[in-house]
Amino acid sequence: MSKLSNILLASLVISLMSCIDDFDPAINSYQNLLVVDGGFSNEPGPHTVRLSLSTRVSDPGFIPVVNASVKITDNLGNIIFLDETEPGIYQTTEEVSGIIGRSYTLEVITSSGKTYVSETEKLRQPVEIDTVFHETVTRQETGYDYDLYGYEFYVNTRQ
Repeated sequence: MSKLSNILLASLVISLMSCIDDFDPAINSYQNLLVVDGGFSNEPGPHTVRLSLSTRVSDPGFIPVVNASVKITDNLGNIIFLDETEPGIYQTTEEVSGIIGRSYTLEVITSSGKTYVSETEKLRQPVEIDTVFHETVTRQETGYDYDLYGYEFYVNTRQ
């Protein structure tokens, strides 16, 4: 490699490093909020719900919420209890699956007795995904002195 090539490569590396700006938001406080992450479908189980506490952006991690009571109830009054299989991980049995057309609600009761209930959601017939694509967009928003750049994602489905 020639001396000129080495200089060009070094210049490129330095210029790329200078384009990176760290994002460290000035968040002075946060709360230990319950984070619920999970899903339920008409596919065979097990279906998983992860319960954890929120953490600082600068110190992310998984702080499990243990010994909670977690259940899914349908609009006919059927109840599905989830078992804690690992700290903060709650699962249905493998035989359980949702039924298209029924509505479901998730309820979590923590070991301290605090109750959280989701909105009721109807399980709809799944649709086949045809394509997923994105477009780069630029927007001007009130309150910003500069353009906002980002992506918009789109999904085409088949019925």
